[in-house]
Amino acid sequence: MFIFNQEDTNLDSRFELEVTDFLDACLEKVLTDLKSNDPEYAADKEYVESNSQKLEDAVSDLPKATRDFIKDYLYKNKNVRRLEREYAYYRGYTDCNKLLKMIGTL
Repeated sequence: MFIFNQEDTNLDSRFELEVTDFLDACLEKVLTDLKSNDPEYAADKEYVESNSQKLEDAVSDLPKATRDFIKDYLYKNKNVRRLEREYAYYRGYTDCNKLLKMIGTL
């Protein structure tokens, strides 16, 4: 649990870390629920996870420049999707708080 301490000079950084950890845990729960409730997502996730080594093997046979391009592209594509997902979840969280304040619940 996060405890506020007047002597703590890194309060903002620690608070951000706590919020980040909270949002990460919430997002992980959402993805677990998605996997449980959406058979198409679960099947596609399993396919991706079980074929990652097969893709690595196929890419390793390509010329180095092509291999490097594909690896770079896949990494950046995955990173973009991760950042979009995290930001969308964060915005949903902050937008919900704004709405609750607007209607006087918070």
